[in-house]
Amino acid sequence: MDLAHLYVTFLSAEPRQIDFEIIRQKQTEGEEFTLINKSVYLYCPHGFGKIKLTNTFIENKLQVRATTRNWKTTNELLLIAENL
Repeated sequence: MDLAHLYVTFLSAEPRQIDFEIIRQKQTEGEEFTLINKSVYLYCPHGFGKIKLTNTFIENKLQVRATTRNWKTTNELLLIAENL
């Protein structure tokens, strides 16, 4: 797995209802979607700009506010938080 194609979508709350079938219908070949608590891990081998599982799509389908960051930025933010 190329970490340059890994993204994390941070959710404001755990989703109450999830229709995984609608999410699977939007995925293209090679894309992976994993939901763990309040985080969605997206693997986008063709680039984030080409996916249909956008931040807006995730917010609408999961009914929570969300923000998405790439893996590198996520780790840099973690380092900053650890040094506070």
